[in-house]
Amino acid sequence: MPVLLRKIMPFIDSHAHIDGQKFAEDRGAVIQRALDNGVEVIVEICNGDVERGSLEEGIAIAEAYPLIYAAVGLHPHDAKLWDDAMESRLRNLAHSPKVIAWGEIGLDFHYNHSEPDVQRNVFRRQLEIACELNLPVVIHSREANRETIDILRENRHSKEKAGIFHCFSGDMEMALAAIDLGFMISFAGSLTFKKAADLRAVAKELPLDRLLIETDCPFLTPEPHRGKRNEPSFVTQVARQIGELKSISADGNSTSLTTRKSAWMPPSSNTLALVSPLAMMFRMPGWRVKYSSTFLGMFEDASRSMSPMTSRCLRRLPAALHRITSGCDRNASSSDSAIGRASLIRCFEA
Repeated sequence: MPVLLRKIMPFIDSHAHIDGQKFAEDRGAVIQRALDNGVEVIVEICNGDVERGSLEEGIAIAEAYPLIYAAVGLHPHDAKLWDDAMESRLRNLAHSPKVIAWGEIGLDFHYNHSEPDVQRNVFRRQLEIACELNLPVVIHSREANRETIDILRENRHSKEKAGIFHCFSGDMEMALAAIDLGFMISFAGSLTFKKAADLRAVAKELPLDRLLIETDCPFLTPEPHRGKRNEPSFVTQVARQIGELKSISADGNSTSLTTRKSAWMPPSSNTLALVSPLAMMFRMPGWRVKYSSTFLGMFEDASRSMSPMTSRCLRRLPAALHRITSGCDRNASSSDSAIGRASLIRCFEA
């Protein structure tokens, strides 16, 4: 079973900013370290400094590295920069085949670098565009829990392509409301901070199949690396923290959601545990389950030692993956791929 999990459960850094000067001198080495630590997908959020050109730089990085995908959008701090030219610029960039999401967008009433009313209007407009382009959204929300949820309810995406609440810092009420709207909840390095007991309490109670992990690098460096520049390879520390909260057992060296060295077996009461790290993959245009030919033949043997429910899920999964790999484009134009996605969901239903 450890071999099987290594094949189908890579780490995914669902939110990173590796453009810009902080990575200019060693970006290639940073990406290699991520690969060496089992990170096989990085989602580059391109709006770190839109006036400096981070949008274009982020997409260029994504296009240069197969493991990197991109999101474009206007951060709430920069909502004051929104105009027709900015909208046109973002729309044009979204046509890149490596762009898989619109974001990060939302509300930030902590700093108010843009006026609250401007933030609200720009947030609504960007939700409309994302819906038009059939892109999931990456949500930033700080000290704006209720308004963020209210605006999302007014401008709701389909549950199938809602998106991610990145670097989640809200309460249980907000998390459950976001999940009800179809969103994934992503936790960053802040989950490991000593003073984050309330946040850990929320993460512990949320369903594992709705969780994602991220670094938000170069910010929010997790323990035990505090004081250093954050980078995608550190996402493993966030996974370990969630593993501890969920009592997911591992070997003596690590407790982790997706650690490659782990001897973790999915708990029979939560067969959805397997799908969490895969969730982002199936939203990515052009991404194929590249290990399918390697691990599909392993399901039969692996399922014999599991509970009946887990075994049933694993036996159904190969057919679903086969359909998905036949055509995974952003617009889901392939009926076979769409059937595969539906099959994947059904095979994890209790």
